[in-house]
Amino acid sequence: MNPHANPVRFKALSGITGTVIICALSACDNVEFGGFQLDLVPPPETAADTASASAGETVAAEPEIVLPDGPILYMGSRSGGRVSVRPVAEITDAGLRPLDPERTPGFGEAFARRDLAPGTPLTLFAEGVRAGTLRIDAVETSLTDGFCRATPVASGGAELVQGAWSATRFLAIEQGAVEQGMVDAVGFQPYQAVEDTYEQRVSGLDLAQSALMQTGARWPPSVLETRADMQAIPLDGDPTGAFAATFMFEDRLAIGEPESPAAYSMMILGIGGPERYSLDYIWYRRASEGGKAAARFYEQFDWDGDGQSEILLEVLGADSRWVAALDRGNDGWTSVFETDCS
Repeated sequence: MNPHANPVRFKALSGITGTVIICALSACDNVEFGGFQLDLVPPPETAADTASASAGETVAAEPEIVLPDGPILYMGSRSGGRVSVRPVAEITDAGLRPLDPERTPGFGEAFARRDLAPGTPLTLFAEGVRAGTLRIDAVETSLTDGFCRATPVASGGAELVQGAWSATRFLAIEQGAVEQGMVDAVGFQPYQAVEDTYEQRVSGLDLAQSALMQTGARWPPSVLETRADMQAIPLDGDPTGAFAATFMFEDRLAIGEPESPAAYSMMILGIGGPERYSLDYIWYRRASEGGKAAARFYEQFDWDGDGQSEILLEVLGADSRWVAALDRGNDGWTSVFETDCS
């Protein structure tokens, strides 16, 4: 063995050292040297091994942003000469479909770029008629403003029909849906703010007593003193055709914790007018069952183009607010939509 030979590489041995005695035929001398080291050197990593390791790693895919295909229903409010709108739901043939602004990252930004770009016109509705046009000039992509879910909120200057500057609440849809005849039956009509009448206030108390008996709710010391909201509704153009009234027991019609565990809210819808009204819908929520959810009338118009107005409600909870919608069917008014705040 040549003592100057290159070190030998083994796959099965590691860390072997030793002393070698070299003998010749003519003589034998003890020759001693520092020894040699055998080291295990692994083979180079192949491309196949790298691919195998990468395949074992799970990469979380970003959820796809799916924007709605149909027109959007917005709720709006006026402050001075500006109107702000917030998207509520997509209008479909099957009814209102909830949006997904918070659960999918980037939804609000993508929605705002497509539907709320500066200069975009929205048609405004109030008291069941077309009240004017909002032209967007500003947008915030994620704003709660007391709502349980953050959504884009757009604002801009409004062009309103005569008399509509007294309106503070609006519903809105994109102008293209109006031009395509989706809500063609809702025309530009003279706007007239409506006030509840004496007959409606009296009927509201009578119908509230009927609703208390139907729901089995705890009877208040005074039904009148629990009435927290009363609004006349010019349903289908009739200024005295309907009204909505909200009653609060041991609670307030505002965002906040109930005043007692026995608290409840009740909203009734009276239809018929102008003198005699029938109880067509009851919203009754006990705070001890599912939490506070006090509803009040927000606005109405025929947003699905079926020839009959629908109603949007604002719902106030212990720490946030959301919306619900009522629609008329063969069996009368029913709740057909409510924002998911879970």
